[in-house]
Amino acid sequence: MTSIRIWTIAAIAFAAAAAQANLLSNAGFESDWAEDWNPRWGTFSRENWPNGQPEGEYAGYIRADWSGAGEANGGALQSLPAQPGVDYILTAQVYFDNGFKAETQALKLEFFDADNNLLDSFTSDLANLKSGQWVKITLTGKSPPETAKAQVVFEATDTGESGVLGIDALDLEAVAR
Repeated sequence: MTSIRIWTIAAIAFAAAAAQANLLSNAGFESDWAEDWNPRWGTFSRENWPNGQPEGEYAGYIRADWSGAGEANGGALQSLPAQPGVDYILTAQVYFDNGFKAETQALKLEFFDADNNLLDSFTSDLANLKSGQWVKITLTGKSPPETAKAQVVFEATDTGESGVLGIDALDLEAVAR
């Protein structure tokens, strides 16, 4: 019985050590984001709208043409150092409302070499979203040889006239195997 407990404790400790803490900074958009989510473009903004965001008071949103920004796109990215041959798991809560439509909308996990050449990309087109509900999206990908940098991208192009596309509670973890 004692050896079973020891093995169980060892297995739990190993599983906890295998997954690291969130590698993203300001993953819930709660802090001012001067350096965390940069660059940002188009209508992407940090807002505290009362729509039940899953983490804290703020989330990131791409606003459609109703915003008067004169742009029909938006997005943000965060880059960070990454290691080759590592499995990465990206999760995020994504939301849309009021008939938001876009020609393209995506959450991406990308890997680059030291010369900033794209090596591989894992993408969700966010097709399974439900209006007015936060939906968990998960992307997994193994970084290729030569990887020096990972990048998380949230974007939409050619947005319609109404609604928003939101993101919150991102989590990027490297999983040792």
